[in-house]
Amino acid sequence: MPEQFGEVKYHLAGWILFILCALLFILSALKSGDLILTLASMIFLAACVLFLIPILHRRKGRGIKERDRTGIEP
Repeated sequence: MPEQFGEVKYHLAGWILFILCALLFILSALKSGDLILTLASMIFLAACVLFLIPILHRRKGRGIKERDRTGIEP
């Protein structure tokens, strides 16, 4: 179980970095006035958020299951 938790943490960190990059791409595109790059960066940001949702959902669900089983919060 600890190995799976470590893997999830790496996935979460990776997607957070992708989101940070998408935000920086948006800022750069806005600064240069490039509409196509701005739209593409916003789509990239939306895709990153969508990929992040299942990871966050699994973390939340696992915490509830552990708390129910042991009676204490993780």
